[in-house]
Amino acid sequence: MQSTDTVLMISPLHFGFNHETESSNAFQSSAEILDVSTKSVQEFQGVVRRLRDEGVNVLVFDDRESVVCPDAVFPNNWLGVHPGNLIVTYPMMAHNRRLEKREDILNHLLSQSSERRYQDFSKFEKKQQYLEGTGSIVFDHLNKIAYAALSPRTHESPARNLADALGYELMCFNTLDESGEPVYHTNVILSIGTDFILLSTEYISDSDKERLKDSLKKGGRMLIEIDLKQTKAFAGNMLELRNHLDEKIILLSETALNALNDFQISALQKAGLLLPVSIPTIEQLGGGGVRCMVAEIF
Repeated sequence: MQSTDTVLMISPLHFGFNHETESSNAFQSSAEILDVSTKSVQEFQGVVRRLRDEGVNVLVFDDRESVVCPDAVFPNNWLGVHPGNLIVTYPMMAHNRRLEKREDILNHLLSQSSERRYQDFSKFEKKQQYLEGTGSIVFDHLNKIAYAALSPRTHESPARNLADALGYELMCFNTLDESGEPVYHTNVILSIGTDFILLSTEYISDSDKERLKDSLKKGGRMLIEIDLKQTKAFAGNMLELRNHLDEKIILLSETALNALNDFQISALQKAGLLLPVSIPTIEQLGGGGVRCMVAEIF
């Protein structure tokens, strides 16, 4: 199955602009926003409420007062609960983001099933090799292919180790943004659902573009391409989920929805119920979208 009906989220207690990540994340903005703490909590609670109202199971953990993690609201970067009952902690580039990894959460997830197994990929941090969860790697679970856009935060060696652990084929590719730098995370340019693929083609290096598109088309899904402006509005950062009735839901931000054209919206609506949420503060300061706020639990 491509999507899950259960996600994990962490409430933002210390949310704010992370200076340790700004050099590799062109989506971050340090613009002044009043009352960031209150707004980020309200936005987070709004996402949780919308998901639960649509029948998605949401497991919420509170952020810790004693450990300041400005990006704790993005747990999908350090935690993965994958098909095959594999739980993974990922190697993170920013030192202050490594503090987000929590034993209490891991222990809770492991206690839910005796079949779950755990692998810690943090050892790659000592080698300065990183793989920031489902930010760095986007999965085609139906065809067992893992896609990774190489960047300072996404390296081939840990990606290959993860793909091998899951029994997936790995496809790495290169990207370039307007400044000639790699896009920091794969999941801002690629989203894969049961019946659709959304891809920011203009960011893909010319040498990899056709190879990537050919691979993505193998599953017979509908390919929806977005441009640079839409990508900057987090249109690529959406995620298919399922509700308790096994209906497909496409989670995206209002920023992303407003950037899409009528044809793209119509195409997505054929693939699932669109569920837009408002998270402008988290998007702007965090440089991550709503997909980054949810860690899937398979």
